[in-house]
Amino acid sequence: SATLNLTSHWTIKAGFFAVLAASVMMIAFSPAVSGSSVLATAAAIDIVITLPVVYYFLIRGSAVPSVTTVPVFIACVLAGAAVLPDEHRGFFNIVIMFGVPAVELVVLGYLGFRIFRTRRVYLDESRTRSDLMETLRLAIVRELKPAFAARAAAFEIGIFAIAFLKWKTPENGGFSYHRRSGAQTLLVVFLSVLAVETVVLHMLLSLWSPTAAWLTTALSIYFAFQVFAHLKAIRLRPIEITDSEIRLQCGILGDMVISRDQIVRVEMVSLASPGDRETFDLLPLGAMSQANVRIDLTEPVSVFGVYGFEKRVSNIRIVIDEPEQFIEALHG
Repeated sequence: SATLNLTSHWTIKAGFFAVLAASVMMIAFSPAVSGSSVLATAAAIDIVITLPVVYYFLIRGSAVPSVTTVPVFIACVLAGAAVLPDEHRGFFNIVIMFGVPAVELVVLGYLGFRIFRTRRVYLDESRTRSDLMETLRLAIVRELKPAFAARAAAFEIGIFAIAFLKWKTPENGGFSYHRRSGAQTLLVVFLSVLAVETVVLHMLLSLWSPTAAWLTTALSIYFAFQVFAHLKAIRLRPIEITDSEIRLQCGILGDMVISRDQIVRVEMVSLASPGDRETFDLLPLGAMSQANVRIDLTEPVSVFGVYGFEKRVSNIRIVIDEPEQFIEALHG
């Protein structure tokens, strides 16, 4: 019922703003505006000032970030440029000359402030957490909204840092999950094949469309960058057990923190045993990996995957190089 009321509330707001915007645009299109500089100025005020201000008050105090008023303002400026008559654009041209640069300065200042705040939060979080991806996610989610966009941004920053800036293996060692599975070898082979295929595909596509060739190459390079980051991350992000929790980490594919009190059962499973719909596999090579440990929980726990995608799971299957020692450490 609460969700339905919230949906209805936002439907009313969105409908009101849509009707207002449509009315303003219809007035701006009318013959009366094209024949009067006074009406054209009034229409310009409604488009570039009234609509963004109304939007701001509609979202104020809600989960929608206030900074979204900026793209709404830019959209209104573009709409005004399309509908207002050229001969009556005095006020509109003033807005473009002074308003747009002012908004750009505000946006840059806001981003700078948020970056400073995020850096400070990251430093605070890093004092109690050693994992870079998790620390980045927590810091950016605290400072940027909505949360799904913040987690995606944290993921991109994190894999860049892992790929090019982080080289030292954690001192505590943890439990590895890549040696016996051959994950690193397979990823190196895959990167080599991808490099050759990218060159060949680029040459073939160039005969048809240079633009398509470069676009495909750019996508291949970006994918290769992610594979390289994962290749490093499976070594730099081992699975860790502390006195109170277990940190399941699997390269850049996902991570989760489980309280030891939430664990119902930990058991070894056959490498060939199939999973089920209720079981989540956190494996370094996805479907190409074979799990050897299953963990059942008392309640669902959040696992954060690629681009910060969040999923609640109660049963997890993982692969561990030393499964017996891992289970013994959990029971200890």
